[in-house]
Amino acid sequence: MVGGDGPALQGLGLPWVPDHFPGEGPLGGIVTALHATRADLVVIMACDMPGVGPDVPAALVRALTTAPGSGVAVAVVGDREQPLTACWRRSVALEVVVSAFDAGERAPRFVLAALNPVRVAGLPLEQLVDVDCPEDLRRYAEGELHPESEEQDAP
Repeated sequence: MVGGDGPALQGLGLPWVPDHFPGEGPLGGIVTALHATRADLVVIMACDMPGVGPDVPAALVRALTTAPGSGVAVAVVGDREQPLTACWRRSVALEVVVSAFDAGERAPRFVLAALNPVRVAGLPLEQLVDVDCPEDLRRYAEGELHPESEEQDAP
């Protein structure tokens, strides 16, 4: 996990990496994650998706593995790419992501085109619901929150 409450996450037995760019947006977290590993394929997901299971990351890894010229496999909900539900090929993406971040970009969606993305549709939608506030959590628990609804922000 990148950022957040390190001691609490470590107390849960989760690996933790301090965010090198706290408050600098999600692209900074991606830069931190890509620098924190030697693995070439790195699944990066938003932390507010309580229903995500192993099917989503496995599908993203599979998609990127079969597309050697691509730097990222990104989940698609409806027609929207979800760059915080993606598998990044470190050997291709790191330089592109760092350059964009150094140039002032903070939104990952703006680097996707430079990475020849593989768009991964057909993922289990119930696993892609993101929960942004207590009301979302209540709605999620009651089965009222869905990733395709207009009022739901995509992950």
